[in-house]
Amino acid sequence: MLVFLTVIACSKQPSSVRLFIIGGFAISCLYYLYWDCFLFLGGVFIAETHLMRINRAKDKELDPFVEAEARKSWLSWTRKAFWTGNFLFATFILSMQGWHLYPRGEGDVGYVWLWSLTPSQYTVQPHFYRFWPAVGAVYLVFVIDNAVFLQSMFTSRLSAYLGRISFSMYLVHGPLLAIWAHPFMDRCFKLTGQDTNFQYGLGFALGTLVVFPAIVWVADIVTRLVDENCVTFVRWLYEKSLESPNKWGLRSPYKV
Repeated sequence: MLVFLTVIACSKQPSSVRLFIIGGFAISCLYYLYWDCFLFLGGVFIAETHLMRINRAKDKELDPFVEAEARKSWLSWTRKAFWTGNFLFATFILSMQGWHLYPRGEGDVGYVWLWSLTPSQYTVQPHFYRFWPAVGAVYLVFVIDNAVFLQSMFTSRLSAYLGRISFSMYLVHGPLLAIWAHPFMDRCFKLTGQDTNFQYGLGFALGTLVVFPAIVWVADIVTRLVDENCVTFVRWLYEKSLESPNKWGLRSPYKV
């Protein structure tokens, strides 16, 4: 709903103005602790920049004053290095440990500095440790959208399949974790022990080898039986609603 209302509200504005409004709205949501809204609006912002970049590329194809091949090659390598560095930094941000394991980044090189940059409203509960994952997620998607050479790992058949079942996985993973996975993981830790890091890691790996495929399997079933059938039904209902009222034996209220 937030995305649809924002797009409708800005639809009549020029692209630059629309981008400014969406970006400002997203930043204000992040500042006032609506980090989840920031994620949705961040996606709208990235989509807007994507469309603007496509339009600029079309204009450049029609421009007879193109750059020399040598300069284009040099720029290509420079851009690849730039976006690769941004990609690594985005994954570094998203790899920041949870607060219950390493409070305030303690014990991890670089994360103490990163934590020092965290706004004060995100240093206390209930939004503790929500700032950097939200920023890192939008940052990573923005980088990948701009770095075409990095997109191959995210456009493979496996990635496409995970994208297909992602919504169903989002719906089912919470109940599965609460009802079955957490007790199962406790049994794995009891089997391997938790006295050392090796024992803890072994128990975690053993549980993950069972839990993750199970969640993917259930998500696949929900996608095939529920999600895709719902999409098909809604599309059919929408197409029927566009048909002439006379076909349904109805009289339009706008005819005299």
